[in-house]
Amino acid sequence: MGYLFAVGFISILAQAVLLRELSVAFYGVELIYTLALGGWLFCSACGSMLRRKTKSPSFSSIQFLFLLLSISIPVDVAFIRSIRLLFSDVPGGYLPLHTQIGVVCVSLLPAGLLLGLLFQ
Repeated sequence: MGYLFAVGFISILAQAVLLRELSVAFYGVELIYTLALGGWLFCSACGSMLRRKTKSPSFSSIQFLFLLLSISIPVDVAFIRSIRLLFSDVPGGYLPLHTQIGVVCVSLLPAGLLLGLLFQ
């Protein structure tokens, strides 16, 4: 039961870091916050629905999911910081909306799924 507090705490920290990085990557466009929060909730819900069990998850599976999460968050931050280099045709220009939505979904998917799996 104590790991549930850790999951919530890490989820809040990861959400703040990833949303801040997305905001910086898209030059402070406030629409990104709304899209990212919706994507975060959707990914967490999908993660919690992936493996529905009546019994508690084992300690080793919890440790493995935390290990994957500790790897995925820095990789997500590195991906978000490289968005402008990967997808931008014009330096300093905004990305098209469909590209922004795709990048938000791809960048939030790993952390959201893992935290949803841990939360269940």
